Amino acid sequence: MSETGWLDEDEVNLSANAFAERDSCFQDVPDRKADSPTIHELETTEGVTEFDDLHLNQGLDAIVRVDSQRKRRRVGAIPLYCILMGVIAVVAITTMGIMLPKSNNNDTSEPRTVQSNEEQVTEIQKALVEQGILNENDSVEPGSPRYKAIQFVAVHSESVSQSDSPSQEINSYAFIARYVIALTLYTLRGPWFTINSPICSLFHKQGEPLSGIRCDEKGHPTSLNLGTYSFPLEQLKFTKSSFFELVGLAEGQALSGQIPTEFGLLTSVQHLNFVNNSLDGSIPSELCKLDQLLSLKLGWNKLRGTVPECMGQMESLQLLNLNFNDLGGSLPEKSFRNLHEMYINANNFTQSLPDLVGNMSKLVGFSARDNNFYGNVASAFDRHAESLVFLDLGSNRRLGGQFPQSLLTNAPNLEYLSIGNNAIEGRLPWNIPQNDKLKVLSVYSNRMKGMIPPSIANLTSLTQFIASDNQFSGPLPSKLPTGLAALFLSGNPFSPGPIPEEWASLQRMIAFRMRRTRRNGNLPAWVGQNWTELTLLDIGANNFEGSIPASWGKLPQLEYLFLNGNAQVSGGVPESFATSSWKKVVVYQTNVTGNWEFACPKTDPEPAVLGTHIDKCSCCVLCDEWTCAKEFIDRTDKTVNWVYRNYLGV
Repeated sequence: MSETGWLDEDEVNLSANAFAERDSCFQDVPDRKADSPTIHELETTEGVTEFDDLHLNQGLDAIVRVDSQRKRRRVGAIPLYCILMGVIAVVAITTMGIMLPKSNNNDTSEPRTVQSNEEQVTEIQKALVEQGILNENDSVEPGSPRYKAIQFVAVHSESVSQSDSPSQEINSYAFIARYVIALTLYTLRGPWFTINSPICSLFHKQGEPLSGIRCDEKGHPTSLNLGTYSFPLEQLKFTKSSFFELVGLAEGQALSGQIPTEFGLLTSVQHLNFVNNSLDGSIPSELCKLDQLLSLKLGWNKLRGTVPECMGQMESLQLLNLNFNDLGGSLPEKSFRNLHEMYINANNFTQSLPDLVGNMSKLVGFSARDNNFYGNVASAFDRHAESLVFLDLGSNRRLGGQFPQSLLTNAPNLEYLSIGNNAIEGRLPWNIPQNDKLKVLSVYSNRMKGMIPPSIANLTSLTQFIASDNQFSGPLPSKLPTGLAALFLSGNPFSPGPIPEEWASLQRMIAFRMRRTRRNGNLPAWVGQNWTELTLLDIGANNFEGSIPASWGKLPQLEYLFLNGNAQVSGGVPESFATSSWKKVVVYQTNVTGNWEFACPKTDPEPAVLGTHIDKCSCCVLCDEWTCAKEFIDRTDKTVNWVYRNYLGV
């Protein structure tokens, strides 16, 4: 059977290699001393082992070879020959009598198999019942996860297999831990886990101290990292950078099933990661017994039910990741006092956010996107402003109150602030201090108003400013952070005017959206001259005029262009457009004409261009009325929102 196959009752490898030091739990432990005992040195055996048999066979073979050589020698006197042979025979018999073991009914020198280990399996099962780890009524049928786990520890414990009194080892924590890990992996149907898998060196990656299963020098498990990939947002370097050294299993190796309640016995575990598997059922309350646990990552699974109340009282817990499950109800309130980071995106939690975070005095990162939280954001997070590095509350819809100004005026470490798609009111602070940390500011689809303050330019590291669909007004600021790559301001009633020419300095711009913002004047030629990394340009539903600048056709990466609803834009299509990488162009309700046939061969079979007065184009849709254009625009908007979803935090 292959290494990834399941254990059959008659399929156990008990060769010397199965117990070699390279497979022991001491392999890859970074702080193991050179003179530390190996797994063989820690195990005591009685009688002759399979290694002694190997050495004995080698000795007998040597005697036979010597005897054969001497028979071939020619000697002068037959009596001398006979005497010599007699001496050799006596020596051989004497040697064999010394080396061969005495007959013993309890001899265990034969290779062990599942059948020859049945007594040990029964002994271990009885001991587990006596310790309360198993109930007498628990199913331990052959082939069940419990039965396989008992077989596993019987095979991997020399003293249990060879001693008449194995209870001392069976009662040890290291033994119980091996049993629980084996039970967990058999229960969760890990296809890569077999009877010969070395528990303490499973799935190690060089240079990744938390990869796979790790044990300390006593063989006690400290880290179980069995997620199938890393959560990218956690790669931000927060105060506990070791929490983000994630290594996942390969695709197709995902675990499935319910976490067994026995997992609560692994009290030495500090890091537990089952991210992006197919775990289902509820989170067992027994996990609360892991009193040394620092990080718990169960995101991207199929867990349901509520979070155990006792989890909020885990004093050692510093990171909790429950992203993308089907969990609901309320999390423990006024708890998690030592928690540094909580990630609970895309669940069904419903509760007051201020009550949840009230006692989290050490909070550094908090992400609760796509839930049903409610309450005043400012009252929840003003107290955490100085320590926060990451905050994402997007798409809870009922979160309200005034914009938490302290997160822009008194948050020296904040790098990511996303509170879009809620019911937050108020204004951005007028005097934003100099800040070189904040990279993302997203407040789209709220009820905010007032001017965008000129001091926003003080956010010198800002790369994304997403503020669409609010009630911001007044003139646009002439200066913005020069590192901006995404600027979304659509759907705000700013004062009429052109796009500020000073924005030509935003040479890292990738995605620009200012639909329905009362912009006017000529289409700016400097966009094509300065924004050379631009892929999305959306300035539809404004009052621009003039013709399309030829410089726009020289933008090497521009794929999506929205000019719809600018009735005063006219003229033909520039020849420079023929070499562009277009995917969708919308010039509906403009007076743009010309031959757009060049756009067709480079796109999908779906229509690539929507216009009203285009002269020639076999892949274009021509519409005079909204009912005709709606389907094309809606589908294109949906595509663009998906392509640029990261800017919306989706």
